[in-house]
Amino acid sequence: MKPNPTPVPVEQEPYHHVLWKNDCVEVIHVILPVGESTLFHTHSHDNVSVDLTRTVLARQQPNEPEAQPEATAPGSISARPNADTPFTHRLRNLGPETFEAIDVEFFRRPGHPSQEHAAAVVAENPSARAYAWTLAPGAATDGHAHERPYVLVAVTPLRLHATTADGISSTEDLPAGQCRWMQANSSHTLANAGSAAGHIVEIEMK
Repeated sequence: MKPNPTPVPVEQEPYHHVLWKNDCVEVIHVILPVGESTLFHTHSHDNVSVDLTRTVLARQQPNEPEAQPEATAPGSISARPNADTPFTHRLRNLGPETFEAIDVEFFRRPGHPSQEHAAAVVAENPSARAYAWTLAPGAATDGHAHERPYVLVAVTPLRLHATTADGISSTEDLPAGQCRWMQANSSHTLANAGSAAGHIVEIEMK
């Protein structure tokens, strides 16, 4: 078998676009057109990835055959503990849609993970927990609190109405893939103020 090319760090892979980063996380928007393949790239930090589109991917790890194709779906979430063993792979998009995903890379693990969960945990690794809601028009989450900072991801376009425990409210139109860094110690309810169902994910540091 021909040796694979030397992998690049995930933030240097051409189809992985860094949206923003701070001292805690790096947020990457993956955009892979139909028929294209990424370079082999390495995730060296724990990460949580949220798919935004519906297509079929073939995944491959170094010096191994390409895995069986698998479908992606908006809102699918994976969480890997890459700080233990860096993970290298590449993706090939078989179609029919451009593959898009939000990848949140965590620069360090918590010394003392928080014990409180804001909601039902849908995915987690040693650095973070993910919570997800699909809200019909007019529907709202239960009130919930965050002990640690988190990344809010709009999986679908959404008019999001947020109300804090002390009654302060705000409304914002979020496009699919929009990400927000939110500070800790916030208690709120999130509602869908739009006319179509909306899907959001909160990725909270432990």
